[in-house]
Amino acid sequence: MVRAFVAKATWGMKTTREVLDRLMFDLSLRRMCAWVFRREVPSEATFSRAFAEFAVTEVPARVHENKVRQVHGSRLAGHASRDATAIEGRERSGERRKASLPGRQAKQRPSKMLAELPQDCNVGRKANAKG
Repeated sequence: MVRAFVAKATWGMKTTREVLDRLMFDLSLRRMCAWVFRREVPSEATFSRAFAEFAVTEVPARVHENKVRQVHGSRLAGHASRDATAIEGRERSGERRKASLPGRQAKQRPSKMLAELPQDCNVGRKANAKG
């Protein structure tokens, strides 16, 4: 029953009926839960009572905690997460971009760079409450 409860949580089955239907037709799941034949699988009422008891007594959480302590002991388990989401670029396939003119960073003379900066304040002004 505990194995079926773990399978229910692992595979995102929402109802006991869903677990039973899966057990009736999935031989590998049935064998993982220690039932060889369909007739050995308990009834829906038996499953519901057992699942309710597991939830109240928090048996799966305690079993999980014991297994983690058994395997890892007092070691700190760390991991690194990386985002591998594909980001679409602006280029269309086969498009060739024109080479841009050298920007300010490419020019090495600070005096020339300062001379190119705009002198009047035409952007970034703060507006008052009336716009």
